[in-house]
Amino acid sequence: AVVSTQSGHYGRDITEVMEKEYRFKRIRDYHKKMKAEKEHVASLPGIRSDEYKPSLEQGSINLRAMKIPYYSPQLRAQPRGETEQAFQKIAEWTEKIHGTQDRDEKFRLVGDMFREFKVVMVDNGDPLREMKWHASDDMLQCFRRHGIVRGITGVMHFDVRDDEELVEMCVEHSGNTWMPQAWAGGRFLGCWRTVMDLGNSGEIVDRLEEAGLTSKLKGCYYDIEFPNLINH
Repeated sequence: AVVSTQSGHYGRDITEVMEKEYRFKRIRDYHKKMKAEKEHVASLPGIRSDEYKPSLEQGSINLRAMKIPYYSPQLRAQPRGETEQAFQKIAEWTEKIHGTQDRDEKFRLVGDMFREFKVVMVDNGDPLREMKWHASDDMLQCFRRHGIVRGITGVMHFDVRDDEELVEMCVEHSGNTWMPQAWAGGRFLGCWRTVMDLGNSGEIVDRLEEAGLTSKLKGCYYDIEFPNLINH
């Protein structure tokens, strides 16, 4: 009986050592990824975009406190002319919808906008100025961590500030009363809380791909219990 007890104790010790070594290896791998990302961003020249600045602001992957720079590979690879056209398209759709007086026509245009763009972020305010909802910044940061920013072809930021009618129309289209909201691939992605949850779990990577956009964090999400990459 004594031998059996000692054997069991020894087995538990071995298991604890293996678990500690496993956690150490995962932390080491995270730091390697962080270092590689920082070196990569540091090697890039500056980019002209209102929301995109290579920086090392606090971010997270699956709530593991990794510092992810707001670097957008898609915006980087996109020709400057396409970026200017993307901003022009945002301005045209914004003016067209806000300038329409007929409610039915405006409602139709809002629906067309959700289908026209790959990703639509509905916000109350301009990211460059004051945002009415504190949650707006959380949602925008989630997209930025994945490299999804204004200026990429197919990305739309729709400002419904001080326009209750437009807010009601977005709610009517989505069936969700929470704001801000996001759409991807013509489908309702969710309110800001849902977007944050999708970002933390990694599911947003697949949803973006379905919409025709690639997350820069693809292949960086790990299963909570096992060291297997998901979304790779």
